[in-house]
Amino acid sequence: MGLFSKKESKVSQDTNENLQKIKDDIENDIEDLESKIKEKNERLRTIIEKIELSKKEYNEIVGKIIQ
Repeated sequence: MGLFSKKESKVSQDTNENLQKIKDDIENDIEDLESKIKEKNERLRTIIEKIELSKKEYNEIVGKIIQ
């Protein structure tokens, strides 16, 4: 019986180590993805600001032309 419990303990320990490694890898992947999303959101915000400014300038020019 002692032989089986040692093997089961080793398998259990290996499984726990593998699960912890997988968990750590997933957490790192999530952090990387969150960072990329943040960067892309900042870039998108910049693009939207430029579009809004261009729209405002366009409307001003068209308004002057119409007058």
